[in-house]
Amino acid sequence: LHKAIRRQRQMCIRDSICIMVNKEDHLRIQVFSAGLDLENLKNLIVEIDEKIDEACHYSCDRKYGYLTTCPTNVGTGMKVSVMVHLPALTITGNINKVLQIVNSFGMNIRGLYGEGTQSLGNIYQISNNQSLGLTEDEIVKNLNIITSKIIEQERLARKNLTKEPLELEDRICPVSYTHLRAHETGAY
Repeated sequence: LHKAIRRQRQMCIRDSICIMVNKEDHLRIQVFSAGLDLENLKNLIVEIDEKIDEACHYSCDRKYGYLTTCPTNVGTGMKVSVMVHLPALTITGNINKVLQIVNSFGMNIRGLYGEGTQSLGNIYQISNNQSLGLTEDEIVKNLNIITSKIIEQERLARKNLTKEPLELEDRICPVSYTHLRAHETGAY
């Protein structure tokens, strides 16, 4: 066990690039950015991937793509995810509809820390759930489309919530300011 732990390596090149060796996957390259900049991130990770492949030569099958420890990563091996803040969809109860739709398009929506976690602060992670049979460009394009639609729905839900500001205030702060002031002064 101690030998296995010592063989695991993680190298962060910059705040936005992290390469992990001998973890769950044999090799995991992660790149990060604020905003929905998936195309540029994909180009960056492909550049890094090609440089590593020149030195290491990955195990790859013509039919199934890159061989990984996790069957859902077979194919390109690319997992693309975005973090979104969806308070209005959560407050209105429409988040469950979004979950169903996202799943029907071959995407996952999970909690803040990925698989098996719940949302904290209405922050969700959306990612592709397969890479076999899809190109890297298709994965990025699909996630961009799904994420843009979800953001559009969140903005609509926020707009609808602002039509009833007192109802929204009661949902966010169930104990009204008037009630608190009355309690402070002892005037009921």
